[in-house]
This record gives sequence, C-alpha cells and structure tokens, in this order.
Amino acid sequence: MKYEEAKEVLGRIRSYYPNFLNDADITTKQAWVRQIMKGDHHMTMAKLDDYATKEVFPPKLAHIVYISDIRSEDHMQADIERVEREKADPKLAKEREKKLQKLQRMLKGGVGHE
Repeated sequence: MKYEEAKEVLGRIRSYYPNFLNDADITTKQAWVRQIMKGDHHMTMAKLDDYATKEVFPPKLAHIVYISDIRSEDHMQADIERVEREKADPKLAKEREKKLQKLQRMLKGGVGHE
C-alpha cells in the first residue's frame, strides 16, 4: 500500500476511535504507517470497517492489516534462488545432498533409525 493510503487508514481509525494515537509520539505514528503500508489497502479498510462494527476499543495492527499471500510467493522465489545457488556450489550441493539423504532415511524408518 502507498503512504497516502496508509494515512487514509489511520484517518479512518481516528474517525471510528477519536482518541486513537492522540498521546503517541511521532515515532509511534510512523511505525503504524510503516506497518500498515505492508498490507493491502482495500482489504485492510474492509477489515477495519468490520472490526469497528464489533469492537469498542481501538484495533491493534494484527486486527486490521491484511497482508496478501503475494508476499509468501516472494519468499518462495527467494528460497528457490537460494537452493539454485546451493546446487551450483559443489561443497554446498554435497552438504545439501547429505542432509536430504538423512531426511529421507528418517522419514522411511523413523527418527531413531538414522
């Protein structure tokens, strides 16, 4: 989400909970904006609206910020690239193969049958 969208989310929180972050310092407010920016704007707003209809206390980040599965795809891509680098390095490839074989033995015979 963009900075302006994150500020819009904060504005909506304040419209539901007028005292939200009133006593907070600038560092806390910036931290909220940074964390909100990690989420999807539309879905975060929807979660906030839903939250506000059910709760009398202001939300925590976990209550409202919606982080899509796209981030997990980014992590998977990073893992794939790491594995490819490991396979390209002979020493790392050998260590990786040993670990894989150990895991296969453990899965076949149980943990105690290494």
